[in-house]
Amino acid sequence: AVKPTVRTVRHVAVQTFTQPTGQVLGLIERASFETGISTTTLAKIVWCESGYSQSAVNTKNFNGSSDFGLFQINSVHLAEAERLGLDVKNSADDNTTFAIILLKKYGTKPWVCKG
Repeated sequence: AVKPTVRTVRHVAVQTFTQPTGQVLGLIERASFETGISTTTLAKIVWCESGYSQSAVNTKNFNGSSDFGLFQINSVHLAEAERLGLDVKNSADDNTTFAIILLKKYGTKPWVCKG
């Protein structure tokens, strides 16, 4: 993976966007193909949300929920994902598959980062 450059803005570290590669690029391209949302927009969402890391976990949501994986799937969706046989916490492919479901249903609205 490419190491991002970091710059400081008002004493806050900001990572500069880098293009996805390898498996992550393939997953983003699949999500783009299936939803009609540009690969650039989806790549920026995934970069901002997880830094392209399937192991990313956010436990600091104001409502006590958590977010998991590449697309930071929120814990409020875990039961639905499990009913569909998807392991969004541990599988980048399953995380992307569930993100596609959400993207088709809501567009980019569920994500804080909009690309």
